[in-house]
Amino acid sequence: MSNARIKRGFRVPLRIRNLGLALLALIAAAVIWLATRDPALTTPALPALASVELRQEAEALASYDVRASFQPERRTFTARERVTYTNASGWALDALYFRTYANAFASRETSPAASSELFELCYKKGFSPGGITIVSALVGAEPAKWSYEDGAGTALKVEIPPLAPGESISVTLTYTILIPECAYRFGMSGGIAALHNALPTLAAREGGGWRLEPYYPIGDPFISECANWRVELTLPDGWLAAASGARIADSPLTYEALAVRGFTLTLSDRYVYAQEISGGTTITAYATTMGAARALAREASTAIKAFGGMFGEYPWPSYDIAVADIPFGGMESSALSIISAAVAGDSAARMRAVAHETAHQWFHAAVGNDELREPWLDEALCVYAVAQYIKIEKGDAAYNDYVETEIEPSMRITIPRGVTIGSPVELFANWGEYRTIVYERGASMMLGLSEAMGDGKLNEALALYVKEEKFGVANRAAFMDALKRAGGSDWEGFLVDYLDTYIIGGW
Repeated sequence: MSNARIKRGFRVPLRIRNLGLALLALIAAAVIWLATRDPALTTPALPALASVELRQEAEALASYDVRASFQPERRTFTARERVTYTNASGWALDALYFRTYANAFASRETSPAASSELFELCYKKGFSPGGITIVSALVGAEPAKWSYEDGAGTALKVEIPPLAPGESISVTLTYTILIPECAYRFGMSGGIAALHNALPTLAAREGGGWRLEPYYPIGDPFISECANWRVELTLPDGWLAAASGARIADSPLTYEALAVRGFTLTLSDRYVYAQEISGGTTITAYATTMGAARALAREASTAIKAFGGMFGEYPWPSYDIAVADIPFGGMESSALSIISAAVAGDSAARMRAVAHETAHQWFHAAVGNDELREPWLDEALCVYAVAQYIKIEKGDAAYNDYVETEIEPSMRITIPRGVTIGSPVELFANWGEYRTIVYERGASMMLGLSEAMGDGKLNEALALYVKEEKFGVANRAAFMDALKRAGGSDWEGFLVDYLDTYIIGGW
């Protein structure tokens, strides 16, 4: 009897061998998946420390110290938040005002996600309330009186002893946030919780008053001043967080966010992560598959490098980018971008969404603007930036296709009289109209301006604009000043034609 005969006699059937190989591959994949998602096994690398420049910019800003925990089974986020504020106005203050935007989600009448065009996309199981319950308010160590200044409960007034110019005070709020079952920038859907503009933040000041506008259902109806945040967060086992700050410790889980416009989180026990380094920035991408996380990290790294070359170095030590179930392609926050789960698997849509939200790290996060009154000043600039990015990364043919399909058609559409690129967000009737006019016509204006200025002068102006206005809240006048200084001409007439003039379709 030969060995050859013995081997033939005990040959494993092909289908069983294939099944065994498939099981081994499945086990290997499960081990890798567990090793990249379980913080007990491995966690994302800690980013570098904040730069000296960033710490200097942060010195004069209000500061928030938050100790929080997340209870997913109840959809609650419980926190103690201590805010230290210095009166930078020229007169005494007897109250501080906070934006408690989470309360807009308490009823269908006030929820920005419950508009006729968004309701079915966001509330897939019917309306689900959210909101914030204030347990206590202290000024220093003493109880403070508080009340809401609006019917939706999004403007919280905390009374304080007279605070003279230059004096500082601390206010401590203890609260519980109920996260709605809602596929929106504030909500929980698909096993992912998104807390965008959910934590109480000081309202912006303007002149002698506070900015307390409603939470409109269109656009990003916020104006946010930079502040410093330190957040200690307790999560259940197996949960990971993407955040607006650099992770500086794991026990307890602690974030530091300097000179940011609010603190945003996304949380999930389905997240896996991937990391890239771009210059001095640690990029961490969170998604529900490793392939998507790696793709997001690569694209974010490429975009950070490209926009840094165009507009100036990215100022924070970390940048998180995370998938969530939202009805937009993406959503920006300081040092964090949220990308729609619906576009994460489409390479072309994902690239554009990542590029757009990353561009917001310069135009919105670094250089703030009044998104209620001048939303074009970040959105139009970001669409223009995406076009430039596509030209660099994909070439002239891809750039021309993007301009011809995504920007130029907006100039051939007749829109409601009285609404222009420069209109405030409250005048727009729906998201489609807002996108066509502010994003696409606004980008057409930027491309026309680039051509008129010539020789790369617009990018020079934008880099100057970022340098001069970083960490502040800029406006049209600051933008025009940068254009004049870089281009050597007054471009006010050009901007008026686009921003303030009603355009009949057919240009």
